[in-house]
Amino acid sequence: MVNMEQLILNVLAIPKDDPVAFTFFTGYMAMFAASSFSLSEAL
Repeated sequence: MVNMEQLILNVLAIPKDDPVAFTFFTGYMAMFAASSFSLSEAL
């Protein structure tokens, strides 16, 4: 069974020569932060 730390490290291993992966990851983190903030303010 894969532990959570190894899974997170595999997700964060973005190749340096792949700008699409970096852009997608940055956008994903921004949307996740906005959703988390909105949910925390609503509750």
